[in-house]
Amino acid sequence: MGEEIKQLAKAYNVEMWNNFANCFKAVEVQDNILKKVPQDIVNVIVGLLGYEQAKKWVLEEIPDLDNYSVINLVTNETGIKAVKMFVLSMPN
Repeated sequence: MGEEIKQLAKAYNVEMWNNFANCFKAVEVQDNILKKVPQDIVNVIVGLLGYEQAKKWVLEEIPDLDNYSVINLVTNETGIKAVKMFVLSMPN
């Protein structure tokens, strides 16, 4: 993983994430794409983007995440932390 991923993961703050993630209601995941993503991340992404757009977004390569997709990053703890911090930094 690239330096941007490591920096985001290092900046991860569980309390800040939990406070933010708790603002979004739980989403019932009905497809295999979003089932690969941790539930708390799904809840936030769907809350921000809507269900259909969230399904597309987790598959896109994101330049600010070293061109990784969310699906690829959430396979390990460093990637999960990086995704959470990236989502926290997204403009509303």
